[in-house]
Amino acid sequence: STSVAESALSLARSEHTASTARVHLDAFSDVAVRYAASSDRSTLAGFLSWLDAAREQERGLDAGHSESESDAVQVLTVHAAKGLEWDVVAVPALIEGVFPDHASTSVVPCDDDDPQGRGIEYQCSRVPKDKGWLIGLDSLPYDLRGDRDGLPHLDWRGASDRLALSADIGEFVTDGGAHAVAEERRLAYVAFTRARTEMLLTTHTWSAGKKTLSVPSRFLLEIIDHLPQRITRDVWVPAPEPLLDYAGKRSAPSNPHLAVPVSRTWPHDPMARRRAALAAVPERLRRLIEHGVTVPTDDPRVDDLRLLLAEQEARKAMAEPVVTVPPHLSASAVVSLATDPEAFAMSLRRPMPSPPALAARRGTGFHAWVEQHYARAAFLDIEDLPGSADEGADDDSTIELMKQHFLASEWADRIPEEVELAIETVIDGIAVRGRVDAVFARDDGGWTVVDWKTGARPSGRDAETRALQLGAYALAFARWRGVDPSLVDAAFYYAAQGQTVRPGLPTESDLIALLAVIPA
Repeated sequence: STSVAESALSLARSEHTASTARVHLDAFSDVAVRYAASSDRSTLAGFLSWLDAAREQERGLDAGHSESESDAVQVLTVHAAKGLEWDVVAVPALIEGVFPDHASTSVVPCDDDDPQGRGIEYQCSRVPKDKGWLIGLDSLPYDLRGDRDGLPHLDWRGASDRLALSADIGEFVTDGGAHAVAEERRLAYVAFTRARTEMLLTTHTWSAGKKTLSVPSRFLLEIIDHLPQRITRDVWVPAPEPLLDYAGKRSAPSNPHLAVPVSRTWPHDPMARRRAALAAVPERLRRLIEHGVTVPTDDPRVDDLRLLLAEQEARKAMAEPVVTVPPHLSASAVVSLATDPEAFAMSLRRPMPSPPALAARRGTGFHAWVEQHYARAAFLDIEDLPGSADEGADDDSTIELMKQHFLASEWADRIPEEVELAIETVIDGIAVRGRVDAVFARDDGGWTVVDWKTGARPSGRDAETRALQLGAYALAFARWRGVDPSLVDAAFYYAAQGQTVRPGLPTESDLIALLAVIPA
């Protein structure tokens, strides 16, 4: 089942109903409480590692209970749909290997000409196989399981020789496949009984990334055979004719999707080629009206045309759209504004999801290790994980090197006053917020704000803009402590190179000048 944490994050979005989201969020809260109560030392890094282990080793935690929604199209697994009912249910991808799901099969060719017209004349049946506990380290031998009486049995102790053992294994694998299909059949019963009135069942011959021919699911074929009067086949394309080699041997044809990839322009333009022709229509209508061409006064379409022309003129008179800047920015957003104002504005005007960033995950891992080194943890938002803005980190093998560099640095033996400090201050009417990695007290009574970096050390203009982040942190910390900003300095520590860099910090007036470029 899906991880509770992933479910909670996805259901926190506005498109989900409050009741459904609340169920999953409450479940996630219960998981966090159980972890805190059962662990010897509860930390954020430990909790995240525990969730990762649950997802990778135990196929996730139990998801929250799903409810049937009458005003929405729901996409659920068959397991999650147990006990629910809808007016219309669709079960897609009814092909062998998907539903029923079996790892390997033996294809038995057919000698007849497919009299029922099901389109599988040269692949009539597939015998599923399942090796069960014989492969992999995550499967318990069936003899040790409490439900062993209902599982295939392999008498490996009673085999007289290797040949007999091989035959017993072959029979065990075949029995395992039959058992797996029986379990899938129970699941199919659940899927096919969720509909009150109508059900859509689909299959396909070719899939986008599969070279071989797909065979319709035995469950679908059984329904067609046993309920012919209840089934309406809207589109049923027979399988393509087999290919013949020079010896007359038949073989399956190649996938046309792989030979000619299908591509489309996105986003879709519904007007397409008609756009150029239709674009000139308003101007032609305007000229006709200006030249006094008479039109029927009782035709309601005339008023519609006049209204459309007036709206077009109003749109032309409007200024270019203005990007609305939120009243609060993160420190990394301030750096983005200074680096490329146009790209920063476009990211606000049209937010797009970021691609998975391996460097950000490595940065988060290193920050979590430093947090454990100082034996202090701070609870924070998922979207504000420390190190998530790091760029340019190398592969995972460099993490150990970064740890060695850190332990040899001036910061390893010092005791920080603050770790992962969430901080916010108002600069020129905009709330700038961020999370300070660490703050150390100086001997002269001042403080040093330190930001751990796992990426490469920048230079030139890039280094100057990165210093804005430190400047915002130092100013915010000084205001938070109520001290003069001159008592707070800042530094970057580049763990990959083992270097501490203390750039010239921008003053408060420099930050105000930068934010002043944003229109009121």
